[in-house]
Amino acid sequence: MPPTERPTVAAAESAAIARVLAQFGVSGPPASVWLLAARTRHQTYLIEAGGNRWVVKRHLSPGGTDQPRSHRFESLLGERGFPVARIQHTPAGQTLVQEGAARYSLHAWVEGCHLSIADRDEILTDHPSLVESLATMVGTLHRIGSELADTGGTGSSETDRLLRAPQQLTSALGERRGPAPSRLIRLRLRPRKSDFDRWILDSMPAVVDAAAWLESQSRQSLSSSDTGLIHNDINWENLLFDEELGVQALLDFDNTIEAPRAIEVGAAAVVLVGSDLQRVDRFVAAYEEARGTAVDHRGVDQAMVLKCTRSILVSVRSYLSGEVEDTARLMQWCGHLYASLTDLRSRTGAGS
Repeated sequence: MPPTERPTVAAAESAAIARVLAQFGVSGPPASVWLLAARTRHQTYLIEAGGNRWVVKRHLSPGGTDQPRSHRFESLLGERGFPVARIQHTPAGQTLVQEGAARYSLHAWVEGCHLSIADRDEILTDHPSLVESLATMVGTLHRIGSELADTGGTGSSETDRLLRAPQQLTSALGERRGPAPSRLIRLRLRPRKSDFDRWILDSMPAVVDAAAWLESQSRQSLSSSDTGLIHNDINWENLLFDEELGVQALLDFDNTIEAPRAIEVGAAAVVLVGSDLQRVDRFVAAYEEARGTAVDHRGVDQAMVLKCTRSILVSVRSYLSGEVEDTARLMQWCGHLYASLTDLRSRTGAGS
C-alpha cells in the first residue's frame, strides 16, 4: 500500500511522534505520519522526516524503561549485517524513550514486499532454493544470537510453559463463565454457522488431541541443552523480500524469548516450507550448515506440532472473541496449519 493510501494520524499524535524523533536526534517536525499497523501490544507508524523514512513503534504493554532483551538482540544482528530494520539509539545509547504514558522505539525503514502462506507452495515450487535460503537465515540468526550472554538459564521452564500453553488454551475455550455456556458450546448452538464456524467444529477434536499430547510430552523430546534467544515469531508477515526473493529484513522482535532453538527451527519450518518431509529435511540441513551445529531433530518435529496447534487455538480464540476482521484470511492461515498438523500427527503419532 503506498503511503498516500495509508491512514494519517491526528495532530496530537503527530506532535507526540515529533517529540519522540527529537529524542532520537532526528531534527525538525515529521513531514508525514501514517499509521502502518495497530496490534494488541504496539502500534507502528511510517514517518517521513529529515529526508528519510523511519518506522516508529509505540509500545502499549507495560514494562520498565531499560532496553529490553529483544532490542539488544536486534542491535547485535544489525551490527553483524543480518537483515533487520535496524533499531536506532538516542545520543545516550537508549533504544526506548518515554513520551506521555507510552514508550517508543525508532527503526530504519526497509523497502520490500511480503509473501503469503497461501502462495507458499507455488513459490517454493518455482523457487526451490528459497527453502535453503530461509533456513540459512534462521541458522545465521541463532549463530549470531549465541554471542549474547546467557540470560539466566530459563530455557527449561520456558519449554514447559510453551508445551502446556495449547492445553491451557483448549481449557479456556471450553470453560464456562458464570451461567453462560462456553465459547465452543455457543458456537455449536449458533443457528447460522459460517464456513469458518463449521471448520472449527470439524477440526477442533484433532487440535484438542494434539494439545493434550504436547502437554504430556513436557521436556521429553525438546532438549534444553541448546538454549538461547529466539525470535519466536518467524512467519511470512514478519519477512520482507526483494524482487529476487532475497530476505531484506526480519521484523518484529517483540516476542523474543530464551528457549530451545529447536522450537524456532520447527516453528519456522512448518510455516515457511510446510510439513513435506523432503522440504523439512532440506530446511533442517541448511539450518545446521549455517548454524555450524546439529539441532535436535525430534525436537523440531515436536515444535512443528506445537506451532500448528497453538496458532490454530490462538486464532480460534481471537475469532470467537470478536477480534478478527478478515475471517477469510484467518481461515486460510488455519487451514494450512491444520493440513500440516494432520500430516505431522500421522507421521509422529502426536495425539493420535
